[in-house]
Amino acid sequence: MDRERIANYLPLKAEGDLLRLQLEEIEAVLLYTAAQRLSKMPSAPSKDRAMERKANKHIAIAEHYKRLLKKTGEELAAIEKAIETLPPKERICLRCRYIMGYSVEKTAEIVGVERRQVNNIKNSALDRLERQERERKRNADQKLHDKG
Repeated sequence: MDRERIANYLPLKAEGDLLRLQLEEIEAVLLYTAAQRLSKMPSAPSKDRAMERKANKHIAIAEHYKRLLKKTGEELAAIEKAIETLPPKERICLRCRYIMGYSVEKTAEIVGVERRQVNNIKNSALDRLERQERERKRNADQKLHDKG
């Protein structure tokens, strides 16, 4: 797991939250459109076709948002899973800084270390995750090589 992926946790989470809100808005529009049809509110045939085209566009956008949400959720889960492999102090430090978005001061207070130690712990944890990722890739490559 590289540093950039971990640093992107909060923005990615915010993006997922925004996608969920947009998806809810789209679904509300679709429900309103369906309710209009079910209530048999009179409208011109051309208006019905326009509503149907609009509904189809909304459905396509909703499907796209659902795919993005799934991808976002998978990335967040991968980051959390990687952080879980760390020793407690490193795990808590990364959770505070990247997942909770806490300041260095707040993180130092929670971890129980001096403020200046937070960056050392964080960098050690990030280095460890990068080594684990390289090792995982090396093992996967070796398995492929052994099979071939």
